[in-house]
Amino acid sequence: MMERPSVRVERDGQVPVVLVDRPEAANALSLAVLDGIEAAFAALEADSTCRCVVVSGAGTRVFSAGGDIAQMRDLPKADGPAFVARGQAVLGRLASSRLVSIAALNGHALGG
Repeated sequence: MMERPSVRVERDGQVPVVLVDRPEAANALSLAVLDGIEAAFAALEADSTCRCVVVSGAGTRVFSAGGDIAQMRDLPKADGPAFVARGQAVLGRLASSRLVSIAALNGHALGG
């Protein structure tokens, strides 16, 4: 059985939507989600026709619960700072992207 991607890009017209799709985990940002967000932005930045992107969370109750506490809990203590640094790096990439990013907050936005 193939695992459902935790991040997907939907495109209807000229504005793509990067959608974090982990409603079972309140769209928490795991390492896989961070990788997915980074890959989505890399692909969209390579598309010269793309100038803007919407970022949202699947479902209607939670945009994102923030960092995936369950995944962090299972990491060795020494790996904690790397997890945080990875999240900061991906969010920094969004902030410095040539793409205009719009967050469509469709529910609670939690975390640090």
